[in-house]
Amino acid sequence: MVNNSLLVDQLKSENQDFQKWSELHGELEERLDCFKRFKFLTSDEEMEKKKVQKQKLIAKDRMENILMLYRRLN
Repeated sequence: MVNNSLLVDQLKSENQDFQKWSELHGELEERLDCFKRFKFLTSDEEMEKKKVQKQKLIAKDRMENILMLYRRLN
């Protein structure tokens, strides 16, 4: 069985869909890090943070689905 991190690296270089979701996941992580800088968030900022968290979770789920599919096929 292929090491998970090696498989992720392989898919990032070979699978455009996985690469797209991985890049989006990273961008969303950076956006969430920006929210951590503030001690308090406005209600609008809190809603935006929740939206970004949901989008990040969707990206992670899509990446996991691709990983599971790849493992089944190989």
